[in-house]
Amino acid sequence: MADGKRTLEETIRRHKTISRMDSSQKAEHGLSIVEDIENSREFVHELKEEIMRMQERVNKMEKLLAQLRCVVSVETWEMISSHGASLGKGKEGEGDLSPS
Repeated sequence: MADGKRTLEETIRRHKTISRMDSSQKAEHGLSIVEDIENSREFVHELKEEIMRMQERVNKMEKLLAQLRCVVSVETWEMISSHGASLGKGKEGEGDLSPS
């Protein structure tokens, strides 16, 4: 991908010199620009593919995070419930955290 960016930057730099070229140099430069445009299109395509791969990874991470939140919520509730139950070991009903 970096090569595509360098190619685009080089094309822009060379394009600025057209006014100082003779007609044969301009024709050669025109062909070079066409090649550079094709390379730039390829670079843009590669960027789009990379963005899609990154979006897929983000989506997977978001799903994993949601699953982790569920696990943490369940484990937290279990800890609270077991802690409450251990507080009321001696007396019936004191360990129950559910509303009466």
